[in-house]
Amino acid sequence: MPTHETGPSAGSLGSSGSGVREPESGTALDETVETEFERPTLPAGTILAGRYRIDALLGEGGMGDVYRAQHLTIDKPVAIKVLAPEQVRRSRIVSRFLQEARAASRIRHDNVVDITDFGDSDGLVFFVMEFLDGEDLSRLLKREGRLPWARARGIILQILDALAAAHRAGIVHRDIKPHNCVMTQRDGRVDFVKLIDFGIAKLRDAGGSGEQLTRTGAIVGTAEYMSPEQGSGTELDGRSDLYSVGIILYRMLTGEVPFAGGNPMAVLYQHIHGVLRPPSIACPDAGIGPELDALVTKALAKDREGRFADAEAFAAAVRAVSEDGGLARRRQSGRARAWLAAGLAIPAVALAGWWFTRTPATPAVAPSTAAAAIAEPSTPVEPPAPVEPSAPARPSTTVTPSTTNDPPTATPLIAPAPASTPIAEPTPAPSVPTSRTAKAVRSGLEKVGDRVRACGKKAGLFPGEAVTVGVVIAPSGKVTAAEVKGAFNAAGAQCIEAAVRSAKFTAAAREQKLDHRFVL
Repeated sequence: MPTHETGPSAGSLGSSGSGVREPESGTALDETVETEFERPTLPAGTILAGRYRIDALLGEGGMGDVYRAQHLTIDKPVAIKVLAPEQVRRSRIVSRFLQEARAASRIRHDNVVDITDFGDSDGLVFFVMEFLDGEDLSRLLKREGRLPWARARGIILQILDALAAAHRAGIVHRDIKPHNCVMTQRDGRVDFVKLIDFGIAKLRDAGGSGEQLTRTGAIVGTAEYMSPEQGSGTELDGRSDLYSVGIILYRMLTGEVPFAGGNPMAVLYQHIHGVLRPPSIACPDAGIGPELDALVTKALAKDREGRFADAEAFAAAVRAVSEDGGLARRRQSGRARAWLAAGLAIPAVALAGWWFTRTPATPAVAPSTAAAAIAEPSTPVEPPAPVEPSAPARPSTTVTPSTTNDPPTATPLIAPAPASTPIAEPTPAPSVPTSRTAKAVRSGLEKVGDRVRACGKKAGLFPGEAVTVGVVIAPSGKVTAAEVKGAFNAAGAQCIEAAVRSAKFTAAAREQKLDHRFVL
């Protein structure tokens, strides 16, 4: 079974605040590192290797600690990562620790942290990095919630440029997440990205043989940002890193990760089997256009063959997305469809008007005088010719023979026109919206949020954890189905599903299916 790291991965190289790194919001899975007790740290003023003076502790992690220090010879601030003393006697951990220094130093890219030195001193194994004055992307997102596409675009392009260089050097990072992207300033440019923490990177030499520094089947990384192949323990390549970049992009655009669960294995299950909600559906008020939906969907394909082939292709697709994410193009296409509909409607109306106002054709047989008078009231009728006295005029009636003694009934040649009866106008049906708005659905589901949270406690969840429920709302407004996503005990899942099914909504013209995330 994988064990949880008890602290952050100690990759922070600087901070604009206290310098102490906040714990990662996700859950790290790592079979090879385990911290079971509190270890001593180096006090300020300690001289390391005769040339570095320790100034302050920046962060602690399973493999070691990171300190701010001063290079005494050149009087320059640096960051030093020191392997935990209890890990020094474990050769596999020492190899993996030094691998981080080798991996980062092989890349040599502006967006990758620079490694300047490594060695051992008085039984301490360490390496030296550039000191970064800034904050990691995780902290930025906690403060901002989500970022506009124009800003997210610049950050993602820098991460992809760094990964393109790493992949060309034969290095798969395997732990791409906001915590490992430090935001600094350089030459007046804000949001300058430095990719850090290559502690679990996979190196390949020129011959293609990989260094095996984790046990077979080990699950290494942070669950919320891991690729499906990482969760299933299959062989990794650079496209695994690109999937993690897609998760970061999703998080920046929507303010949340696409897959969550009550525990790391539940999250991994979602990565492998869960259905992705496009960003525009997950956050409808963020103004996310169809181009961005298509970009993120491709980056997060379950099958890596469906993703971008490499970081360069991913970056090219990012650059191809318009500044507004395709919203203007969608509005233009909507206006074009409206103009097309209007253009077709105008001649159709004109044709209908002509059809109903056209003059009837003259019949082949002339109607009788009386019928002509009715059909053509504006046409004068010639008076009948005078009748000779010896030939009395036949009355203008016909006699219907009768089998009874009743007098014959005279039937007029022309039946009188029926009195015009006014036709009642139909009562218009009440207007029903096609579907409920996202805001209305969220509001309705949050009304049962307290019941869901109570069920979550019964299921063993802690405050701050989340549960995703698949919901089906019938046109009548009744919740007809609710399914908890992820791994939960049966009693807890049934309790949550029953709570969600008690929610009520207004009527709509069609059924709605959606996933809703409840935070405990």
